[in-house]
Amino acid sequence: MPDKSKRNSPPRRPQSRAASVAADDSLLSWRALFANPRRFWFALLFLAVAGGGSYLVALRFRPAPVNMFTFRVVAEYPHDPTAFTQGLWIDEKGFVYESTGKYGQSRVRKYVLETGQVIQEHRLPDQYFGEGLTFFGDKFYQLTWRERKVFVYDQEFNLLAELVNDGDGWGLTHDEHHLIMSDGSSRLRFLDPRTCEQVRSVHVRQGSYYVTELNELERIGAKVYANRLNTDWIYDINPETGQVNSIIDLDGLWPRAQRPAEGVLNGIAFNPRTKRMIVTGKYCPKLFEIEIIPKGQ
Repeated sequence: MPDKSKRNSPPRRPQSRAASVAADDSLLSWRALFANPRRFWFALLFLAVAGGGSYLVALRFRPAPVNMFTFRVVAEYPHDPTAFTQGLWIDEKGFVYESTGKYGQSRVRKYVLETGQVIQEHRLPDQYFGEGLTFFGDKFYQLTWRERKVFVYDQEFNLLAELVNDGDGWGLTHDEHHLIMSDGSSRLRFLDPRTCEQVRSVHVRQGSYYVTELNELERIGAKVYANRLNTDWIYDINPETGQVNSIIDLDGLWPRAQRPAEGVLNGIAFNPRTKRMIVTGKYCPKLFEIEIIPKGQ
């Protein structure tokens, strides 16, 4: 009985003369290499040096070790589980100001920390995707994602100005003189609050490793804290050098099994009354007030 598998298999493509010659030359080269011990050991040394160099390069660009912290939940407060949180700020009276994203759903709102009761809300036009929020001087600044607009409001959310931002907007905070913005890369960009023109920028690194996808920002004291997209880590950053001082691991704060598809940690605020950090996430049903403690304690 004929072998159907062979009969139905495609015929082998004849090897070209050039390919055949190349294969023969390659075989002869390897034979010559092994026939000459000096060449063999030289080639072996070359491979070792090349491999070692690649290893050293990879080692250099691995994240450098930093101090790791964890958390203890001190208090929990209600949070709108439909809010796609992009920016968070708390004033001394205990009011929370929040910027939310998604086209057709973006808002900036004010509500009571303890109850979640909304006091005031401003809805963005449907063509804008809201992003980071900060309060600088006596004004609120709200980023948009790809629309390159920065909305400036008074404390009642009346629109005062529309500034132009050169690039994507993600997270927003400020120091004494500048707005500080993340754009999804490893950069922190320092902007003139009057024009939103970039004054300087710094790349965030952990050793020589670039920390990308920096998201929501909050400046507390002399440090900038940043969520990193799709992680449960908050990076403690020196804004002058860009170096990561430490990492806060929030694993377990909001169990992943309880999260919707886009439910990631995003939202950092400082509670001026308790001097503690408050964190949340996109579509998270709670705001968590946490104490930061060294890992292992």
